Amino acid sequence: MELSIIIPVYNVAAFLPKCVDSLLVQTFSDYEIILVDDGATDDSPRLCDSYARLHPNVRVIHKPNGGLADARNAGTAAAQGDYIIYVDSDDFINDPAGLQKIHTLIRESGSDVVIFGCKDLYVQSGITTISRAYPDSSELNRLSKTALVDRLIETNRFPGAAWLLCVRRSLLSDHGISFVKGNTAEDFDWLIRTLLHAGKVQMLDAPLYTYRKNNSNSITSRPRVSGIKGILTAIENWNTVDEPKQRSITQYLSQVYLQALLNYAGLGKEEKRTVKRDLLAEKRILKSHPYGQLMVYPAFNLLGIDLFSMILRKCHDYLKR
Repeated sequence: MELSIIIPVYNVAAFLPKCVDSLLVQTFSDYEIILVDDGATDDSPRLCDSYARLHPNVRVIHKPNGGLADARNAGTAAAQGDYIIYVDSDDFINDPAGLQKIHTLIRESGSDVVIFGCKDLYVQSGITTISRAYPDSSELNRLSKTALVDRLIETNRFPGAAWLLCVRRSLLSDHGISFVKGNTAEDFDWLIRTLLHAGKVQMLDAPLYTYRKNNSNSITSRPRVSGIKGILTAIENWNTVDEPKQRSITQYLSQVYLQALLNYAGLGKEEKRTVKRDLLAEKRILKSHPYGQLMVYPAFNLLGIDLFSMILRKCHDYLKR
């Protein structure tokens, strides 16, 4: 079997049919869908079982609630395909030929990882925009992996989510790459470790994934301690890499650290206490920010984490108006 599509499912009965149906209409047929019911309490488990009864390439795993990372890991452990794609259950594939395009590039290139584009669907307005695109994919695919990652970070097109990748399953198993249970923002660590160990990475100029943005049911819809811990895990694991560290990834993580500070400002007083010490322990990453040595790191030390993060959040909110 070529592809395993892993879909974690938790209380998304309103969105699940759109997600699964977008896969069942694919022109490519050598794939399986693994629906991981993560202890859902709505109608999702019944919908999962219904799809499995009607379609032989759909399997269901029912498990106690453990979060997105745990559900993805369970699906990965059960997967039989040579390559894995993760799809969040409130999103969908917008191109019926999407899987075929991925498969064709894999067969032509022998790549360990294929990165594709996506569209954002703004739930409240119904407007769809392309948020990740690679019209220069032919040029990018001639670069070495290191140069490719550098270019993606320089042009602000680094894939920030696991669902933008198709990954060789043996790459994950051989290097023990999984999602850290209990964290949200778990994609950062997974992405960096996957790209670190990948031999060949190719870009696909096809925004075939649609991400529902501003969905109140989304796991990323609000600041959480678990999200900050996910970012800190990525930084901590990157610091333990033995081989010379790719400078652009360190710079990328410095920007992600600012995102953790942004989320920190939105937490309650007691929640802040649970992550403040760990955030301070990794503050050196700010030195790698493009403005780190001259502005960001000195300002952080001068103002302190609470005032710095509050100003950061106010600036962020103002720019979003």
